[in-house]
Amino acid sequence: MKASYIYALGDYLDIARTLRGRSFLTRFGLHCLAATVVSSLLIVTLPLTGVQNGPLWFAGVLAVVLIAVEIVVRANLMEKAAFRKSGMAQMPVSFDLGDDGIRWERSGTSGLIGWEQISNAAFLPESIVVVFGERQGIALPARGFATPAAFDEARAFIRSRLAERGVALNKEH
Repeated sequence: MKASYIYALGDYLDIARTLRGRSFLTRFGLHCLAATVVSSLLIVTLPLTGVQNGPLWFAGVLAVVLIAVEIVVRANLMEKAAFRKSGMAQMPVSFDLGDDGIRWERSGTSGLIGWEQISNAAFLPESIVVVFGERQGIALPARGFATPAAFDEARAFIRSRLAERGVALNKEH
């Protein structure tokens, strides 16, 4: 099964989020918890420093700022910058799923990811992210396939190849 596409930000984000493992909501929740703890500490400690009427509003503003930092800075701004610097932005990528693995090619470079190298796969609604090596991944987006049926066939093929080796797959998203 052959396919090709132009490597876009969405592909990079799919790979990065699959490799990172935590969803945005999990990270957002952790930052909200941290903001709550810091705000609570301020509410308790600021009166001890002689500030009497400011701690509650200051703690609230700080919590909002910490949450805004999570949303604005962490929600894709850093990832977008990394994508632009990667040298892969808007590069044509092609791949071929075969019995020996996934053959890929981009800008004159090519390789083979053997089925034995693949440690996981995430089946996203519009993409398949295959994880291999030391936290590396490749995106196989639906738009790269000739038809939606070809994409579904690729999903089934990858699942079956990894099931033969007993690889526990990420949940279907």
